[in-house]
Amino acid sequence: MTAHACKAWVLPIDAALHTAIGEGEIAHVLPGLHPLQFLPRCPDWCRNVFRWHDRVVPLFDLRALLFPAAAAVDGQAIAVVAYPGAGNCVHYGGLKLSALPFGRRVSDDQQCDFPASSPHWERIASSCFEDPVHGTIPVLDLARLFAVASTQWH
Repeated sequence: MTAHACKAWVLPIDAALHTAIGEGEIAHVLPGLHPLQFLPRCPDWCRNVFRWHDRVVPLFDLRALLFPAAAAVDGQAIAVVAYPGAGNCVHYGGLKLSALPFGRRVSDDQQCDFPASSPHWERIASSCFEDPVHGTIPVLDLARLFAVASTQWH
């Protein structure tokens, strides 16, 4: 690895799909059985919210966002993520995971193109790296991901 390596959290979305976020962007990990509140008339990828530290936090199902025709998968964990918002505020969101997140050291020489599995990666990810175990892993831009509007997605 080059001297320009950093730590990342790899987020298992399903058995074949992994994404990553920066080391400082994960705030907490909750069990998949955490109580959720259903939101009617919302897109499939954001049908639930949950309470965390006296906040109501949206839960994104990234798999449903990228592959709407795919069958639903039960989540085993929820990653509570933090990202900067307007006015230097910290915003929080939840990501449905199929397993617990794990750490990786990533270097510049692992950079690669976005996977061809979905045409939307460039809209919600800032870069991508090749992992020796899990293959191509897009690095999410959380502010862009949680700003996705259902009227402009598909």
